[in-house]
Amino acid sequence: MDSQTTGPEILKDDTALKQMTDSEEGDEVSAVLEDLIEMFVAENKRMPTEDEMKQWIRVFRSMNEN
Repeated sequence: MDSQTTGPEILKDDTALKQMTDSEEGDEVSAVLEDLIEMFVAENKRMPTEDEMKQWIRVFRSMNEN
């Protein structure tokens, strides 16, 4: 997956997201990430990169550990 991958595509294909939670929690995380992507695009006038979205997933993962 390259950095031109769009938000919804990475949410479907990203193994980090799939490994993070069970399907119900994963659905909730996907919904939050989709909202973050919309806010990011509104603020920055571009799609977030794959690396930026993976950073968000790492933050969710660390929040889930606590």
